[in-house]
Amino acid sequence: MLRAGQVETAVITDANSALIGLFQAVVADVDAVAAASRKLFVPENNTRERYDALRMRFNELPVGGVEKAALFLYLNRHCFNGVWRSNRRGKMNMPFGSHPSPKVPEAELRAFATQAIRHGVEFRHADFRVTMAQALPGDIVYCDPPYYPASDTASFVGYAAGGFTDADQADLAAAAWECAARGATVLITNADVPAAHTLYRGAEIVSIQVHRSVSCKAESRGKVGEILAVFAPFQLSQMALAA
Repeated sequence: MLRAGQVETAVITDANSALIGLFQAVVADVDAVAAASRKLFVPENNTRERYDALRMRFNELPVGGVEKAALFLYLNRHCFNGVWRSNRRGKMNMPFGSHPSPKVPEAELRAFATQAIRHGVEFRHADFRVTMAQALPGDIVYCDPPYYPASDTASFVGYAAGGFTDADQADLAAAAWECAARGATVLITNADVPAAHTLYRGAEIVSIQVHRSVSCKAESRGKVGEILAVFAPFQLSQMALAA
């Protein structure tokens, strides 16, 4: 969320507390996170047995700190297909992925820390309802929720504990209109499917084609349809006039 009148200031929130913990640890001490990660990204840890043991260690650790952050990176780069999934208790449960030689994304970590510090980014573990309720006139809010399934076999809502239900999708759309009513602008991405078009009716909807490399089947990777829905204060006025 970009704050009005302060273009260089942003608030980033996420439902995954471990991801936010990673962001915070990298900004606090990127050297420490990189060093701890290098100790994990070694050939002897690129086995199913070591992966399972380190995943268990990750799930036992409290949120925050360098070790948890380094383990998050290790699991993300060694798990199946690079997909993060949590069970109902919030424990990461994605299986081993058999990647040839995963590397620490050290350059990316340092670039991330530099930009986050330069622009005064604040990271919070929070539900979208809490974050969006704080939007002020002139703020810009971008939402990237778990997408509606593009097919009967494409559903994925296990990113964080509790999943993301149809009721959550509806609450997100309602929150977007509430933000617009307060003078903020909200952008939401989702799959280009009828359910999303119906839910975002009244917003400006742009259909786009994007490349996706995450799929359990190589033949199903490639360009997919997505939409960008824009909820802006002026659209409320247009809807009122149309009524």
